[in-house]
Amino acid sequence: MVCAGGPARPGDDDGAQAMTDSTLTAGGALNALRELAEERRSGVLASRRGSAGIHICLQDGRVVFATSNLLRFQHNRWLTAAGLAHHDALKMAGPTRGTKELVDNLVKHSGLDRMDLVSSLRALLKEMVLEALTWHATELHFSPGVPVLHEHILIDDAADGLIQAAEEHLENTPARKAPREVADPVPAPAEQDPHGHNPEVAAFREKVQLTGEQNYYELLDLDSKADSETVRKHYYHLARAYHPDALKGILAEVCRAEAEEYFATVTDAYNTLTRPEQRKEYDQQLGSQASWDREQRQQQPTELAKLNFISGTRALAAGELHDAAQFFRNAVQLHPDHGEYHRELGIVEMRNPRWQKSAEFSLRRAIELEQTDTRALAHLGQIYQENGLKRRATETYQKALDWDPENEMAHAGLAALGASSGSAGKSLFSRG
Repeated sequence: MVCAGGPARPGDDDGAQAMTDSTLTAGGALNALRELAEERRSGVLASRRGSAGIHICLQDGRVVFATSNLLRFQHNRWLTAAGLAHHDALKMAGPTRGTKELVDNLVKHSGLDRMDLVSSLRALLKEMVLEALTWHATELHFSPGVPVLHEHILIDDAADGLIQAAEEHLENTPARKAPREVADPVPAPAEQDPHGHNPEVAAFREKVQLTGEQNYYELLDLDSKADSETVRKHYYHLARAYHPDALKGILAEVCRAEAEEYFATVTDAYNTLTRPEQRKEYDQQLGSQASWDREQRQQQPTELAKLNFISGTRALAAGELHDAAQFFRNAVQLHPDHGEYHRELGIVEMRNPRWQKSAEFSLRRAIELEQTDTRALAHLGQIYQENGLKRRATETYQKALDWDPENEMAHAGLAALGASSGSAGKSLFSRG
């Protein structure tokens, strides 16, 4: 997903962007989303638990999109389970670039109700977000920027409502409830599963739990290129070990119900992967997440840079200096040969005393790319003037006036310096 943070630059305030392109550990996804929403951040909060992943896309602190590699969150499966689209309709819709095209094709070829489809897909997005917010022991990353989502149906939800729903879910989960009061200073021992610590039972239950995070190939321990005969071999290997009727000993005693649920999924995987048409459709569904990420990466960097630049301009107008700087850094990274992005980044950096060196770097780069950029020249002159480099400031202001004789900032700077002022200095940060 294209939502890159800016490159490391001289003078960056490392403490100012605590959640920029970093691993988040404390407080989980709930606290991370709450903080991002309060700061009105834009970007992607990625939550990963084992091989399962969910990405939550934010725009100005609001949740607008989500995507996941979990099978139950695949669009086709979701619409089928909701009773809105059957197998033939989805097959006619074909592979699509995004959910907007999927809905268009379903309406065009099968006459399905557009509003019902859109409503269901938006419900899916919220379900993914709630799932991520209730995960435990997850790895979290946040990447700031503006993701390109114009091919997808979006939501526009305040994070507070989703956070509240997730908190209510966790509160109603017995494992997460805290005792409200203790009548006796010595609490009674909790009721325990007498077989919970049996290694064989624990291993089987862990295997069952993983089915919700595995695709069919992973479930059967197969390569995606495996032929039907290999699929059969792996299926029968699992059947000999885990079919409910094949369980022995303690597994047969305490895990039969879990085995029935597990093996129903294994059988579904077997039937799907040994039937060419179903396997082809399944592979298309399975590839939708990878395809979405790939399409995001292939978006024109110039388009992404422009979106980040616009967001930076808005953040600056709202007085959000750090967010503005980050958006401009994103734009510079995505389109490094566009002088305007360097110039506006430099002007923002001038406003933070800790970013002065980086500001000079940005403005000089802007002038290298566009020698007639009088706005960049005048601001660079101001940096030199404020740091006592009178000759360098005078020369830079004069260059601005050479291209724009009416430049007020350059005139004001020269007037403040005086005509006879002069001081050696090649660069603010190269003095001996």
